[in-house]
Amino acid sequence: MSEDDLHDRDGHDANEEHDASEGQETNVGLETNEGAPPAAQEDLQGAVGQEEGDAAPRPAEEAADTAEAPAQTEAVSAEDAARTEADSAEDGVQTEVDTAEDASEGIGKDADKAASDVGEAIADAPKERKLDVHWAPFSEEEGSADAPMDSEDKALGMADDDESLGDSQPKDDTPPFPTLEKTPSQAPSKHGEQILESVKAWIQASRPSYFMVTLFPLLLGYIAADRVSLHSRPGMFVLILIASVLVHAAANMCNDYFEDQSGVDTRDSLGGSRVIQEGLLTAEDLKRGIIVCYLVAFILAIFIAGMHPTLWVMILFAFFSSVFYVAPPVKYGHRALGELMVFLNMGVIMVVGTFIALTGKCDKNVVALSLPPAFMVAAILYFQSLPEIDRDKEVGKLTLAGILGKEAAALVYLLWWPFVWFLILFLYLTGHLGGVALFSLIAIPLHVVMVMRIYQSNDWVSLDHSGWIVKVIYLITALAMLFGAAFAPESHSLALPATAPAVPVTPPVPVVTGPL
Repeated sequence: MSEDDLHDRDGHDANEEHDASEGQETNVGLETNEGAPPAAQEDLQGAVGQEEGDAAPRPAEEAADTAEAPAQTEAVSAEDAARTEADSAEDGVQTEVDTAEDASEGIGKDADKAASDVGEAIADAPKERKLDVHWAPFSEEEGSADAPMDSEDKALGMADDDESLGDSQPKDDTPPFPTLEKTPSQAPSKHGEQILESVKAWIQASRPSYFMVTLFPLLLGYIAADRVSLHSRPGMFVLILIASVLVHAAANMCNDYFEDQSGVDTRDSLGGSRVIQEGLLTAEDLKRGIIVCYLVAFILAIFIAGMHPTLWVMILFAFFSSVFYVAPPVKYGHRALGELMVFLNMGVIMVVGTFIALTGKCDKNVVALSLPPAFMVAAILYFQSLPEIDRDKEVGKLTLAGILGKEAAALVYLLWWPFVWFLILFLYLTGHLGGVALFSLIAIPLHVVMVMRIYQSNDWVSLDHSGWIVKVIYLITALAMLFGAAFAPESHSLALPATAPAVPVTPPVPVVTGPL
C-alpha cells in the first residue's frame, strides 16, 4: 500500500469520526433545546427532518394545533350562532308569509261571496230595473288597493306586479271583485227626499193629532141632522169637513207664527209645533201656508154658503177668531179668553152650524147636544196652559190658569171632566143620547191619574209629557157620545115641534177658533 493510499484512508476515517461527532451534537442539541420557542424548534426539526423523515414526532406542529384549537372552537360557535339566527329569521318571514296567504285566502272567499250575492241580486231584481255590473278599480280616495303600499307590505312580497313577478309576466289589471253602480232611475232622488221632508214639516206644523176636536163636533152635528132629515147630504158634509180642517190648520200655524214674532215661543218653550224653533220651516213659510189654507177654505165656503149675508158674517167671525187668537192687536188668547172662544167656536157653533147647513133649520135640542163637546175642547186648551203657567206670566201672557193660580187651577181641572160626564148623563136621562154614551165613564180612572200627577208634581213643566192622557180621555168620551147620539131613543125627536114652523137659516160654515 502506498503512502497516498494511507493518507486517503486516514482522511476518510477522520471524516467519519467528524460526522459522528456532529450527529451526537445535533441529538444533544435537540434534547437540550426542547424548551426553546416553537420557531427555533421548527428550524431544528426542519434540519433533521430531511434525514429522519416523518417517523419522529414534531413538537412544533402539536404546539400550533394546541394554539389553533380555541380559535377553531370560537369560529364553530360563531358559525352555529349565525346559522341559528338565520333559521329564526327565515321562520319569522315564513310565518308572515303564511299569515299573508291566509289573509289572501280570506279575501278570496269574501270576493266569491260578494260575487255570489251580486248574482243573486241580479237574478232577484225586477226586469225593469237594470243593474250595471262591471269591473272598476278602486280609487285612492276610497282607500283601495291602488293606494301606495307601505314598506311592510313590500317586505312580504306584496309590491307591484312588475317588481314581484318581473317584466316577463303580463300584468293583470283586473280588480279583485266587481262593483255595482246604480242607474239614474235606481239612484235615490235628492229632490224627492226634500219633498218628503217638506211634507213632514207641514204635517207637524198643522198638528193633526188635534184634528179630532174638529172631527168630533162635525160628526155629532151630522148624526143629529141625519136623524131628522131624509137627505143627509154627505157631499156637503165633506166640503164642510175639508174647510173646517183647513181653517183649524191655519189657526195652528197662525199661533206658531205670531208667538214666534212676539218672542213667546223660543227653543225652551213647550207649546206649539216648534217647526220654526227646530229649523224645519221659516216664518215666511208659515205665512205662505196660512194664506193658502185660508184661500182654499174661502173657495169652499163659496160653494157652501153662496151669497147669503148671514153666513158670510159667520165666515168672517171664524176668520178673525182663528187669526187674532194671538195676532196683534187683539190677541184674545193672551187675555184669558182662549177657553171661552174655543167653547163657542169649536163646540156650539160647529155642532149647531153643521146641523143647520145640512137641514136648513135650527133646533134648540142640538144646542144642548153641543155643550159636552164645547167643554171638552176647552178642557184640552186649559190643560195646555198648566205646564207653561209660570213662563206665560214671565212673557206677559194672561191665561185662565194664570189668573186662578196653581192651587185654584188644579181644583178647576179636577172638577172640569166630572162636569162633562154629568152633562152626558143628563142628556141620556132626557133622551138626547142612548145608553152607549155612558161608556164615557170608563175614562174616570185616567182622570184620577191626571189629577194625582197635577197635585203631586212640584214642577208643572213635567205635566207636558202627560198631555196624551187628556187626549185619550177626550177620545173615549167623544166616541161614547157619537154612538150614544147614533142610538138615541126613537121616541125622542131633535126636530122642532110641529106647531112651531122650522126657521130657515142659510147653512153656515163651521167655525174653528184657536190653536189646538
